[in-house]
Amino acid sequence: MTYEERQQSRKEAEDLERKAEKLKLLKTIGSVLLGVAVSISAVWSVIALDRVNDGNFGIGKSISGIYQDATINQGLSFNFLTQVFEVDGKNNIVQISDVRPKDKNGVLLEDVDYNVTYNVNPEKAVEFIREHRDVSLSNDGTYVLGQVYVKKSAQRIATEVIREFASVELLDSPIVVEEAIRKALQTDLDAKFGVNLFDVSNVNFSRVKMSAVIENQIANSAVAAAEGSLAAAKLKSLEQRAITEEAEAKKLAKTAEASGLSIGQLLELRRIAAIANLHGNGKVVVSLDPAKTPGSP
Repeated sequence: MTYEERQQSRKEAEDLERKAEKLKLLKTIGSVLLGVAVSISAVWSVIALDRVNDGNFGIGKSISGIYQDATINQGLSFNFLTQVFEVDGKNNIVQISDVRPKDKNGVLLEDVDYNVTYNVNPEKAVEFIREHRDVSLSNDGTYVLGQVYVKKSAQRIATEVIREFASVELLDSPIVVEEAIRKALQTDLDAKFGVNLFDVSNVNFSRVKMSAVIENQIANSAVAAAEGSLAAAKLKSLEQRAITEEAEAKKLAKTAEASGLSIGQLLELRRIAAIANLHGNGKVVVSLDPAKTPGSP
């Protein structure tokens, strides 16, 4: 090997050594950066930024499954090792259908459907969840409390309250029946879960179907009412006709008296005048003056 070849070989070896050192340095830096990234990820996994929308409230649950005592207010919040459930704090609606209660006369209604609107008190929500676990996920991603228990109570209460009313009252005065159900349901929920956990704001019938017996009675009543109205109108017409005839009779008597004729004579003269006008010959002269009346005394 010549001197030049040895120098070239030494240079290549030094270049390889330098490249190996650079690669080792890059690996070390990569390991450090990976460690930093893992650390940051670990921090963000235990510290989360949560948002609770307007009108709602949050309930925190630790990684050990324990619910926090205090609810989380609307807005942004940092939470450490805690999962936040956003609860609907606005109007919650439970729909109840296919209820078949009996009215106060023992008549079975075919179907009663209605909606119950209620709110949940945030200050008592955590205690309710701990004890009853009645939490449902809604379509918008928020959680709703009380759907199971409120629905169960509403079904029973409505059945009891409707027994105090006749079937037709659900059609004639639905607001009265709805308010009676709302008050009774509020009392029942207060007794079961504590005062002011649930605030029942409205009960609204969406469908009320009577039994065939009641529907026939209503139809017959409507027919009878229509016939009664027709009879009343006919009676009123007859009364008006009688009044008109009485007025005509008085007027006729007054005219006859002023002419010195009897009512019979006056009517006869009118008949003759009507015949003359009908033929239009103009040869018959009728006068109400007794002195010019044929056959007058």
